[in-house]
Amino acid sequence: MPRLYTDEPDKFWKVGDKEYRIDKENSDCIYSDEEHVYINKKDNSRYISVTTLINKYSEEFDEEF
Repeated sequence: MPRLYTDEPDKFWKVGDKEYRIDKENSDCIYSDEEHVYINKKDNSRYISVTTLINKYSEEFDEEF
């Protein structure tokens, strides 16, 4: 997904009452780094990243082990 140029003004995508800052976008979806979420442009479906999904099911690392 291409990054927006840093000299462009911030762009936002509104879903209901919430606005998401667009950090990356293509013709199908936008990505908001702050929320770490992908949003489908056609129906505003929210998708989580693979990293977020893996973290939901993995155990925390025990540093003292």
